[in-house]
This record gives sequence, structure tokens and C-alpha cells, in this order.
Amino acid sequence: MKLRAVRVSDVKGFSAPGKAVEGITDGLNVMAAANEFGKSSLFEALRAALFETYSYKNERTKALRPYQSGGAPMVEVDLEMPSGLFRIRKRFLSRASASVIDVQRGQAVAAADEVQDWIVELLGAAKPDDGPTGLLWVEQGQSLKQPKAGGHAGELLAGLLEREVSTVTGGAKLREVLEEAKWQLAQLLTPNTKKPTGTYKTLLKEQNDLTAEVARLEARLDDVEQMRQDLNSLEHTLAELENPKRQSELQQELQLANDRYQEARHVLIRVEDLKKQAAVTERRLEEQTAALEQLQTAQSRTRHLMEQAKELRGKLSECESVLKAKTKTRDAALEAEQAQQNVCETARRAFETAQQAARAITAQKEFESAKAKVTTAEAIHQEWTAAAKERDQNPIKSSDVQKIEDLQRAAELADARIKDGQTTVSVTYEDDTSHRIRIGKKVVEDQEVHVVDGRLELSIESVGQVVIEAGR
Repeated sequence: MKLRAVRVSDVKGFSAPGKAVEGITDGLNVMAAANEFGKSSLFEALRAALFETYSYKNERTKALRPYQSGGAPMVEVDLEMPSGLFRIRKRFLSRASASVIDVQRGQAVAAADEVQDWIVELLGAAKPDDGPTGLLWVEQGQSLKQPKAGGHAGELLAGLLEREVSTVTGGAKLREVLEEAKWQLAQLLTPNTKKPTGTYKTLLKEQNDLTAEVARLEARLDDVEQMRQDLNSLEHTLAELENPKRQSELQQELQLANDRYQEARHVLIRVEDLKKQAAVTERRLEEQTAALEQLQTAQSRTRHLMEQAKELRGKLSECESVLKAKTKTRDAALEAEQAQQNVCETARRAFETAQQAARAITAQKEFESAKAKVTTAEAIHQEWTAAAKERDQNPIKSSDVQKIEDLQRAAELADARIKDGQTTVSVTYEDDTSHRIRIGKKVVEDQEVHVVDGRLELSIESVGQVVIEAGR
């Protein structure tokens, strides 16, 4: 078996259309080129073509991918044998395929998985370090690795080498040379891990130290050079500064910068004053806005009270009409209530007097507060002045408010009395009182109306009990 050609495409640095090494002759063939030219890549591709199954996606096949972009590595190997010239073709990873072609006949000898069986039968081994190929196949960086050959292949090759060395040296010196070489190697490398030892290790350490020292000195040299450049720059700057003309220019620039600084300082002071004025104006605006809101609230409440008074007048008219239509029923109810009113007259008059006084005081305070707010708002805006004038032209007296509240209570009492002619009781509390009236254990709420059905007992705190009987 003789190797005649190797072709690769999309293998490491050989992108499509790829490279070919053809015309390999008998005897010694030397491949020489610069580093990173692709010599080792060609041998890796040859190894994959002979020993890697085309469908496998292991580290060796993935390592064949092109550097710049992905692709499907393809390798062709031409082998000459006594039976003819055969071409092994394998494509790995994407669109994987394999074939063996008889070049002279143009016929396929094997395909797919049959290709690897054909190669194993041809080489007598499934791996590059098995069988006779293990004695001849030496990869880069593996020259010191001892080959493993099966059968008598190792003894045969050793005998041949021994005869060749004996012929050159004039005697059977091969084994002595091997033993000496092993001893010398043991002085340089450890037996198992092949790590440097002895003098070799010391020399390597000295080399590393010297390399580090050179790097340190080079860095120091760079620092010195930078310092020299900085010194030159400083000398140039000093020369410029010592120049009278340059000093005059710098003095003018300094004076101009100082003038600009003073201008900026005055502007900054003015800005601070404007900020303070703006803050004062903003606070005054907030106060005026709050006063306007209070005025609007008072006006809204006044309109609401007027609307309630209007509604109460209408209800009162309705009540009067109903009362006139049911005079007899009302007279009977009044007669029944007379006895009740006699019992509660003293307490009711006290409650009403205190309530009226409290309402009058409250209304007067609200009026005075609204008037003060209106007076403050008049100085702020014309709209507030117009609103204040409108309120002054149509004032609501505290007596009117009292009348409105009296009418409301009277309407509520009338509505309660009209219902089937039943006797009712309602309670109005003073604003500053904490005492409460109870019916049993339940507290009677303010303005709450109760119907007297038969007998009603009222418990008044700090006073006593009041008993009301319907019809009496």
C-alpha cells in the first residue's frame, strides 16, 4: 500500500475549494513550509480519513471545522495497492458520507459503514496506535511516546533497526544505545509524567526567571522612556513660561478669567435673590388659593342652606294643607299629646333653649369666619371682590338660619304625626353635651323619631326617667 494523494476541503485553514497534495512518489517525500501553513492539518485530515468513522461527531471530527465559518470537512485519500488505485472519500458532521472507489474501473467498492470495515481489513488495525501502523504513525508532539504493536511486528522492527545500527557502528550496539538514551532521558524527564527534572528543570527555571527579568527590565525601560518624554515636555513648557511674551499673555488670560469669575459670581447672587422672591411669591399664592377655596366652600354651603330652606317651605305648605284636611285627627292627636307634653315640658324647654342658643352662637361664628375670609380674599382678586359683594348684598342672618332649622324640625315632626295619627317622640341634643337619652339599653340618636305605641320609657342621664303613654 502506497499513499499517492491527499485532498481536503473545509478543513481548518483550508476552506472551499480546499487544497490537494498530489504526485506523492515512492521513497522519501518531504513536506516543508512555514509555521501555520497547514502541514499538521493535512496529517490530521489523513488520520481522520483512515481511522475516524464518518458519522461520528467527536472532538477530533469537530476540530476539523474551518476557522472562519462552519462547514462540512471533506477528505480524499488515494492509495495504490497491487490490485489497483483506490480513493477513500469521507465527509464529516453536516451531510456526512463515506465511500471507496476503484479509480481505474470507476466502480464503488464500499459505502457508508462498509468503508471503515474495508479500511480496518486493509491496515490490520482500527486505531492509529494499534498493529503495524503504530510503529510508523507518529503525530506531532508524540515523538517520545512508545509505540504499541501487536504480534511479532515490534520484534521484527526492532531487529531491523538493530541490524541497521550495528552496520553503522560496527557492532551490536542498538540495545546499548537505547539503554543509554533511556538513561539520559530519565535525567531530563520523570519516567511517568514526562515532566522536566534535574538539570533540565533547573535550566528551564533559570530561563523562566531570565524571561521574567527581561520583561521587567523592558517594562522599566518603557517607564524610563515615558519619564524622559514627560521631562522633555516639562522643559518645553518651562521655556514657554519663562518667555516674557508668554508670561504677559498668561497674565492677560488670568485677568480675563478673574473678570469672568466676578461676573459669574454677581449673576449667581442675583439668581439666589430671584429664587427667594419666587419662593415668597409661591407661598403667598398658596395662601391666596387656600383663602379662595374657603370662600367658595362658604358660598356653596350658603346656597345649599337656601335650597334646603326653599324645600322646607314647600314641605311646610304641603304639611299645612294635609293638616287642614285632617283637623279632627290632629285635634285628637293633640289632646293625646297634651298629657305627654305636660310631663316633658320642663326638659323640652331646657333642651330647646340651649339648642337655640348653641345654634345661634354657631351660626354667628360661621358668619364671622366667612366674613373674615371674604375680607382677605377681596384684596387678592377681582373675582373674589365680586363674590364678596354678592354675599354682602344677599346676607343670611343667624335668625333666618334658626328659622330654617325650626321649619325643618317642625316638618319632620308633622310628617311623623300625620302617619296614622300616631304619637311620636324625637330628641335634639345640644352640641356641647355628652349626656344621652336611652330607650331601654339603646341610645336615641340626634333627630331620631320614635312612635309611642302604648307605653314608652325614656332614661335621661343625670336627670331620671320619663314615661309616655299613648292617648294620655
